[in-house]
Amino acid sequence: MNLRLGYITALILLLLVTSHCFAQEVKVVQDLRQRSSIGIEKKVSQKLKIFGEIEAGFEKNISKFGKLYGELGASYSLKKNIEIEAKYKYTMNRKNFSTEFNYWHLFALSAEKKFKIEKYRLAYRIQYQNIDDEFLGVMSGVVKEQILKSRIKIKYNIKKLNITPFISPELYMGVNLLGVNLLKFKTIIGVDYRFNKQNHFKLYYRNDRELSQILPYTYHSLGISYNLSL
Repeated sequence: MNLRLGYITALILLLLVTSHCFAQEVKVVQDLRQRSSIGIEKKVSQKLKIFGEIEAGFEKNISKFGKLYGELGASYSLKKNIEIEAKYKYTMNRKNFSTEFNYWHLFALSAEKKFKIEKYRLAYRIQYQNIDDEFLGVMSGVVKEQILKSRIKIKYNIKKLNITPFISPELYMGVNLLGVNLLKFKTIIGVDYRFNKQNHFKLYYRNDRELSQILPYTYHSLGISYNLSL
């Protein structure tokens, strides 16, 4: 058991070091943002689940409304620990201190494999989406790249308190005819609190660090979400 815990501790430290290594050597523009979301999900069958979510966000040090999106999707369990998901998201987003909103239709497909070691729950997800609605660029408002996202999520279950702390680093890669570009590194650290089987809240800190811009942005976001399971 101690050996397994050692592996998990080493993995968490590696993720944090990797995040630090992605820091840019050039000047970085930073901003503090806030996000609030409400989600709902329903099990249609033993393996099929449908879900929806609405989120609003504020930017410019949480002083101006900057984002609104709604999404619908479905997930299907191929096996007990393997899940595939498809979703559609419509978003309006004001990025990089601009005054106008951009409107995007986003489609995403993903596959996730879950593991359990003692009280730790790990999940690795690979996701494809047609655009990154938050990576609009300083030089151009048009996104031409297809996006691949690679994410590891680690949870630690505290049953007596109904609290589940988690960390979730994710790498965004743009794919085009010239190859693969590293676009962004995102890290979320937070805690889930479950009142019962139907209702739970999530509080989190999110760090988005752009990697391939001439003038890269780093966003610090504070978020809260509520989810209802029917």
